[in-house]
Amino acid sequence: MSRILTLSVRCAVCGQTSEQTVTASRYVPDHGLDGKPAGNAPGMPVMECSHCHHAAADLADPVPETVRTYVYSDGYRHWYASQTDPILRQLEGAALIAAQTDLVTAARWHLAAAWYCEDHAMPDRAEQNRRQYLEMTLASGCKLTPDGMLPYLDSLRLLGRFEEARALAGQLQPAFARLFEEQDIHRKILQLELHLIESGDAAPHMVSEVM
Repeated sequence: MSRILTLSVRCAVCGQTSEQTVTASRYVPDHGLDGKPAGNAPGMPVMECSHCHHAAADLADPVPETVRTYVYSDGYRHWYASQTDPILRQLEGAALIAAQTDLVTAARWHLAAAWYCEDHAMPDRAEQNRRQYLEMTLASGCKLTPDGMLPYLDSLRLLGRFEEARALAGQLQPAFARLFEEQDIHRKILQLELHLIESGDAAPHMVSEVM
């Protein structure tokens, strides 16, 4: 059961305090192969400062000067003023801001934005965010964990990039065989992914399909 709380949070960028609504707890019994929560559950909690429009998971977290400079930049302010959907603005804003210092976190925000767009009939924006998730993850040079590899693989498939997905799945098979028992959920998901890739299936699928 989720509980909604309202907190007063001091922004690390501008120092002003604003009221923020957060979900204290959430149980999601199922999720997509890319990690997307079932139904319309939020993918990642996000806060937005009502004063400077800084967006992050927690506005109170300290930020480097590069983030502060970006939030006050004309480019960010012009982008912010052009947005019409407040929730998507928060998610993409958090991605833009995180990209100043941490491409891995920025990529995750883009993936959450893709989920939101898919749930709200914005397919072009969803595809754009999912592509940015892939590009930023790759550009980060970060070595993905198995839990990070599977959403990346699923995003390739969902975008219809089957050759890339097939190549990655082939690389993951021997690694997952070393890391996990045959009935481990990671290996079951990978097997489902391989079947979907070979079938040319670019539709969303749920983890419950392998349970």
